[in-house]
Amino acid sequence: MAVFRGTFLGLVVVTLVVSATLSAAHLEGFNFGWGSRWGSKPRTDHHGGGHAPAGGSHGLFPQFYHSSCPQVNDIVISVLQRAIGKDPRVAASLLRLHFHDCFAQGCDASVLLDNSTTILSEKGAGPNVNSLRGFEVIDEIKAELEEACPRTVSCADIVALAARASTVLSDGPNWVLPLGRRDSKTASVKSSNNNIPSPRSNLSTLITAFKGQGLDETDLVALSGGHTIGVAKCSTFKRRLYNQNGNDQPDSTLERSYYFGLKSVCPSRGGDNNITPLDFASPARFDNTYFQLLLMGKGLLTSDQVLLTGNGRKAAELVKTYADNERLFFQQFAQSMVKMGNINPLTGLRGEEHTYSCLNKNQSMILCPFTMDNFSRGGPLLLMELAFLLRGVGAEVVWITNQKAEEDGEVVYSLENKMLDRGVQVFPAKGKKSIDTALKADLVVLNTAVAGKWLDAVLKENVPHVLPKVLWWIHEMRGHYFKVEYVKHLPFVAGAMIDSHTTAEYWKNRTRERLGIKMPETYVVHLGNSKELMEIAEDSVSRRVLREHVRESLGVRNEDLLFAIINSVSRGKGQDLFLRSFYESLQIIKEKKWQVPSMHAVVVGSDTSKQTKYESELRNFVIEKKIQDRVHFVNKTLTVAPYLASIDVLVQNSQARGECFGRITIEAMAFQLPVLGTAAGGTMEIVVNGTTGLLHPVGKEGTASLTSNIVKLATHVERRLTMGKKGYERVKERFLEPHMAQRIASVLREIRYLAMIPNGCAMPAGCSSVNFGVSCAPRFRTKASAFPCVSSWRARQEVMPPPNPCAASSPFLSGNHGSLLRTIPALQSRCKSRMAPQASKDVPYSFRFPPMTKKPKWWWRTLACLPYLMPLHETWMYAETAYHLHPFLEDFEFLTYPFLGAIGRLPSWFLMAYFFVAYLGVVRRKEWPHFFRFHVVMGMLLEIALQVIGTVSRWMPLAVYWGKVGMHFWTAIAFAYLFTVLEAIRCALAGMYADIPFVCDAAYIQIPYD
Repeated sequence: MAVFRGTFLGLVVVTLVVSATLSAAHLEGFNFGWGSRWGSKPRTDHHGGGHAPAGGSHGLFPQFYHSSCPQVNDIVISVLQRAIGKDPRVAASLLRLHFHDCFAQGCDASVLLDNSTTILSEKGAGPNVNSLRGFEVIDEIKAELEEACPRTVSCADIVALAARASTVLSDGPNWVLPLGRRDSKTASVKSSNNNIPSPRSNLSTLITAFKGQGLDETDLVALSGGHTIGVAKCSTFKRRLYNQNGNDQPDSTLERSYYFGLKSVCPSRGGDNNITPLDFASPARFDNTYFQLLLMGKGLLTSDQVLLTGNGRKAAELVKTYADNERLFFQQFAQSMVKMGNINPLTGLRGEEHTYSCLNKNQSMILCPFTMDNFSRGGPLLLMELAFLLRGVGAEVVWITNQKAEEDGEVVYSLENKMLDRGVQVFPAKGKKSIDTALKADLVVLNTAVAGKWLDAVLKENVPHVLPKVLWWIHEMRGHYFKVEYVKHLPFVAGAMIDSHTTAEYWKNRTRERLGIKMPETYVVHLGNSKELMEIAEDSVSRRVLREHVRESLGVRNEDLLFAIINSVSRGKGQDLFLRSFYESLQIIKEKKWQVPSMHAVVVGSDTSKQTKYESELRNFVIEKKIQDRVHFVNKTLTVAPYLASIDVLVQNSQARGECFGRITIEAMAFQLPVLGTAAGGTMEIVVNGTTGLLHPVGKEGTASLTSNIVKLATHVERRLTMGKKGYERVKERFLEPHMAQRIASVLREIRYLAMIPNGCAMPAGCSSVNFGVSCAPRFRTKASAFPCVSSWRARQEVMPPPNPCAASSPFLSGNHGSLLRTIPALQSRCKSRMAPQASKDVPYSFRFPPMTKKPKWWWRTLACLPYLMPLHETWMYAETAYHLHPFLEDFEFLTYPFLGAIGRLPSWFLMAYFFVAYLGVVRRKEWPHFFRFHVVMGMLLEIALQVIGTVSRWMPLAVYWGKVGMHFWTAIAFAYLFTVLEAIRCALAGMYADIPFVCDAAYIQIPYD
C-alpha cells in the first residue's frame, strides 16, 4: 500500500516546476520547440514525405487543428483537385496569392478582403490589380470547412494550406506546415505597393525586399522557383522585348530564339493581356526546369533572369545548384515556404477568424430581424434602419415578419421593395425557410415584446437552439405587454436592448414583481436621427419649400404659430389633453389680449379610413369648442420631415409611463424646434427642461402646466428660438445615426460573443431553471471538435473575451468559461487508509478517513472512477489551448477518447439528469458502500468547481489573461487541476479515499461516516 502513498503536494510542485521549465523553453531566444526565430532545426525527408521544421513559431504549430478539425487538409485537397481539374492555372494562382498576402502586413488573409466602408482592399494595389486569382477557390474551401468545422479554420491558414496543396498536386514537395494564424480585420494597400517586388526588379531590389520580410538570398532563389508553374501577362515582361534600358533595344540576356518566340506572342503595340508560361518546358509541373531555363537565358521575367545575371554570386550559384539537384531545391523551397508563412502572423487575441466568407469579414454575421408589428409603426422602422446599417458593412440580413395579407398596402409594398433593393431578404414568419434561417443565423433580433409569441408558435422544439443567440429589442412600456406568453423566454436570451434607462428600469422591476422573472443582460441604446433626415433639417432651402407647401395645404399662413403632436392617434399619446390645453391657451391669450401670431394646432397620425371612437371624440371636441379653423387633422404618414419643417413647436404628450424613447422628439430637435413633453419615460433623457424644451406632468393634472408652457413659448419668441438652437446642438452631440450605430455595434459585439459559443452550445429543452439560472450540459457536434460550452449558463451574462478555443495565446481554460480563478489554495493531499474514524457531522474540517479493513472489490473501484470522467473530460477539452505551449499533451488527449468521446455524445440534458440521479440515487442512499458514495460526490464537486471557476473568472479583468507570463501561469494552474483529477482517479483505482483539501471536506459533509 505504501507504493500508492505519497505527498500530493510534492506531485503538484513537480508539475508546476516541469510546466514552468517547458514553458520557458518556448520564450523568444531559446532554440527549443517554437521559440527560435524559425523553429527547430529543419528536418530533411524524402520527396513527398514532408520537409521543413516540425514545429512552428509565433504560436504556430502543425497540430493546431488536430482535434478541432482533423479533416482540414483533406477538404482543402478535395476542393483543389476539382478546381485544378477545371483550370490548371489555379495551382500557381494560389501559390502566388500566399506570397502576396504574406508580403503585405504579414500572413493574415488581408489580401482576400473586399472593399467596404472601413476597408480599402489590397486587391486594388499596383502588384495585385487585375493580377491575383483564386479568391473563389479559397471561398469554396472556406464554405466546406464551415460546414464540417464551423468557425474553426481561419482564412489565413486556408491560404497557406492551399499553397502547399497546390504545390503537392503539381508534383512538388510537401512540408510540415505550422498553423494557427488569425485573420486580419484590416487591409493595407500601402504595404502591398511598397513590399511586393515588381517583376521588373533588379537583384539588389529583390534582396532588399526579401530581407525586409526576414528572408535571405537563399529564400529569394528558392521561392522564385515557384515560377516553375503558372503564366505571366505580356505587360509584365514586354519591356524586356522592346525597350529594356530605354534605348529601344531588347534585353541582351534573352536567348535569341526565345526572344523571337516571345515577340510573336507579345507585339509591340497591344496584346498586354496575352499570356505565356513562366516555364514553357513544363508549365503545369512543379520541378527544377525553371532553373535549367535560366541557365539557357530563357527566364521570362526580369526578376527571374537577374538571379543568374545579376551581381550576386550566391544567387547565381544557387540557380546552378538547383538546376542540377531537384531534391535539394525541393527541400529548400519547403523550408523557405515555412519561413515565409511565419511573417508577422496574427495569433491569440489578435485578429479574428472570418466566418462564412473569406472575401469580406463583415459578411460573417447573418441577422434575422423579426417583427410582430405593423410596418407603419416606429419599431419596425427602427429595425429596418438597423438592417440597412448592417447591410452597409456587408452583413447578410434576413427580415422575418408576420405581416398579414389583409394588412398589405401601398406603404407595406413600398417598404418591402426598399428592403429588397438594399439586399435585405423578406420572409414570412411561418414556414420552414424562416425556421432554417433562424437556426443558421449568428444573431436573431426580436423586435417588440410580443415577438416572443413567435418563438413557440413557429420554432416550437427549436426554441432552445435559438434563444442563446437572441437579442430582444424592446420599445414598449404598456402594462399589457407583461404577459407570460410574451416574455417567458426573456431570461434565457443573450441580451435585451431597450431605448432608454427609464424603460429598462421599468422592465426590470415589472418583470420581477409581476412575473417573478429576471431580465437578461440589458443594454440601453439611445436612438439617433437618420442621415437623410439630418440633410433635410440642415438644408434651409428644403426646409423653406416644405414649410410653405405644408402650411399652404393646411391653410396656415407663414407667420402663424403652429404647434403639432405627431403620433399615432390613441389615448396613450395624449392628443385629447393636448387639445384641451391648446384651447385653454387660446382663451388665456384672448383674455389677456396679448399680441401674438395666430396659433394653430395640427394632429398628425389620424386615420380617416378607420376612424376610431377616440378620434371621433377629438373631432367632436374641436367642433364643440368651435376651433375647427385652428385645429387640423392629418393622416398618419411615414414621412414626418415636411411637417417638422412647417411647425414651430412639437408637443410630445405621451401619458402614463411616457414614451420608451420617442424618436420624433430628437427629429424635431434636429429641425431646431423646442419640445413640450411629459416628464415621463425616455422624454426626460432627451429634453433638458428649460433648455431644449419644457416638461409637464402626465395626466389631467398636467394640462394646466402644458397650457402655461404653450403660452410661454407663444409669447416669448426669443426663448422659443433659443430652445430650438440648444436642442439642435444636443442632437449633434449625441443623437445622430453614427452615435446610434456605435452604441448598437458595441451591443452586437458583446451579444455575438455569447451567440457564437464554440460548437453551437444552446440551452436544451430539458434544462431546469432555478431563479431563471439554467444548468445544462454542453452539446457537441463531433468528437474531435468537442470543446466544452458553458454548463452553468446564467441569465445575466457578462461580456466575455471572444470565444476562440484555437487561439494560440488564449489563456488556458478560455472557451466559454473564461479562465481559472486567480489563485487556488495550496494543495496538500495524501491518499490514506486504515485511519481511525474521527469524522463528525458537526465538525467537517476535522475530516479523517473511515477505517477500511480490506480493499473494495474491483467493480466498486472501477465504478468509483466513472464520476471523474466528467471533470476529466472538460479539463482535457479546455487543455486544447495549452497545446500551444505543450503539444505533447495532445497525444495523451487521444488516449482518453474511448471514454471521453462517449460522454461528448451524450444528450445535452445529461449533466442535470446525472446530478439528480447520482445525488438522490447514490449519495443519499446508505445501501451503497461509503467508499463509492464518497468518490461520486468528489467527482460531482470537482465538476461543479470547474463551472464555478469559469463563471467567476468572467468578472476578472482582461489584463490577467494577456502576455506570455499570463499564458504560462494559467497553463501551470491547469496542470495542477488536471493532476488533481488524475490523483482522485488513482486513489479510486487503488481503493483509497482521495484527500484533496476543501473538496474532500465538502464531500464528507454529504456522506458522514456513521
